Parts: sequence; structure tokens; C-alpha cells
Amino acid sequence: YRPLMHYPGPKRVLDLELPEGSGREEGFEILRMLARHPATARHMATKLAEAFVSDAPPPELVEELADVFLVTDGDLREVTRALFTSERFYDPAYYGAKLKSPFKLVASALRATEAEVGPSRRLFEQLRAFDHLPYQSSVPTGYPETSEEWTSGGALLQRMNFGLALAAGRLDNVRVAASSPGADDPATFVPELLGRVLPGTETEDLAETILLDVEGRSDARTRALGLALGSPAFQRH
Repeated sequence: YRPLMHYPGPKRVLDLELPEGSGREEGFEILRMLARHPATARHMATKLAEAFVSDAPPPELVEELADVFLVTDGDLREVTRALFTSERFYDPAYYGAKLKSPFKLVASALRATEAEVGPSRRLFEQLRAFDHLPYQSSVPTGYPETSEEWTSGGALLQRMNFGLALAAGRLDNVRVAASSPGADDPATFVPELLGRVLPGTETEDLAETILLDVEGRSDARTRALGLALGSPAFQRH
């Protein structure tokens, strides 16, 4: 705080009247007012709903979360609890409505394959190619939560190529878990693989597509895993 650069006269910020000469305390008063403002509550509620529900979340859910924000004086733990216990959160219409951000895609692929990960130049370069390196957003508000940023044709092709590269072991210091032992018949191991990578997801059509692609290939297991990771079903959450 630099007193000589501060205008000492009376001020008005939204509905807040600030008397003359209150100095540094004015800044704290403004921050307290903004933290409790209904517009702040709606903004935070919208951002949470966009991140976890849909790019266009139901207005009723946003208002529900905003009300909790105001009642609890901005307690984000309670707002988040309200989000995850709301009936609207579990509406089937919003199941799989979100496209994973590149970072979420990479993290979920590593977890789904139980990968062992060390310092990896290729993994770092992959996130850079996705334009989603942690803490490197060009704007102070961070990377967007909506899908529009990540849905170009080139970006979707990159996602498929990432899945194939991860499955084939082409990322240095990244090793996916070995396939479970079993029959070499794709008709047997593809459903098992999809159940592991996409638990709780309807994958009958995806299985048929993968079976047609891997038929007769010597790298059928690796190829099937790569296609599963690059599939539309794995891209969404």
C-alpha cells in the first residue's frame, strides 16, 4: 500500500460508500463486499457447475449453489458439498456431458492404465502440444473449463495419437501396466480391457469397432488399448 498514490476522498464502489481518509482499510472493505456480493456467488456457482456438470449447467443448480454460498458466507466446502449431493448433479442428461481438458485426459489415461511415471520429456511435450501445460495459461484466469477450447479437429486427432503412443510405450519413462493374462482372442480380451479402462460405461458399439480394427494384427492388445484411450467414451466425463 502506497499512501501517496491513494486518493483520500470519499468513494462509491457498487453500493458501498467509503468515507474520506479511510486509507488501506478501503481495500479490505471492498474485498469483503465483493466476497459477499450475489454476483460473486453466482460466478463461483457457475464456475463449479461448468467444471463438474456441463458447459451449460442448469440455471436451477447454479442458483442452488449460489444460495449456499451466500448463506455460508462463501464456504466453498459447503458449496461443493451441495453440488455433489444435489439431485441435479446426478441427472442422466449430464452424464458424460463434459469433454476432458487435455490435462485431465492425460492424468486419467495414466491412472486407467496404472502407469508407472518418471520424469518424461515426451509427456511434457505432449502437454505442450495440447497447449495445456500446468500453470502456463496466457491469461490470469487460467485455462477454460468449457469444451470449446479443446474440440478442434486437430486437437481430437492429437488425443487419439496420444492414446496410441501411451499404449505402445512410446513415451519415455512411462510404462503402462501389463495386460492381464488371458486368451489371445480379441473377442475375449477387448471386453475385459474396456471394462478396466471404462468401468460402468456402455461399450458394446466401441468393442465392435475395435474388434474390426485389430483383426489379424500382431499388436492387437496394444492397438486395442490405444483405441480405447482415444475413443469418444474415454474423452468425456
